[in-house]
Amino acid sequence: MRPVSHAANRAIAGGLAGFLIGALLAALALIPVALAVLGRERIDWPSLVIAPVLYLAGFGLGGVTLGLLWPLRDTRFGWHAIWIGSGIVIGAVVFSALDSPPWHWHGEQWFTALGMGIVAGEALGRAIDPR
Repeated sequence: MRPVSHAANRAIAGGLAGFLIGALLAALALIPVALAVLGRERIDWPSLVIAPVLYLAGFGLGGVTLGLLWPLRDTRFGWHAIWIGSGIVIGAVVFSALDSPPWHWHGEQWFTALGMGIVAGEALGRAIDPR
């Protein structure tokens, strides 16, 4: 019973951390909307609602993935796998919402999601848990 409890606690903590990072990025995504309001320009609906929700959902799910896989960080391969895996989850959520679900993706979408996961995941990993 104890390992399940630890995994759930890690998933919750990772999800909350991801949600906080997503909230920061969602706030940054609203800057163009604020500028449009100040300039009395037309407000773009995707910028107002969809982008912030995608950041919150993507980073929240990426954080849950990170929390569940956290014990794997003790090995070199595991350390890279958890950060890249979390980055791929974030990329997949964003691309799924903006474009189409993964089963409709072509090579370009897969390549972009995987590339984004590798680059963003490794960068985040080095910033949070340098090894």
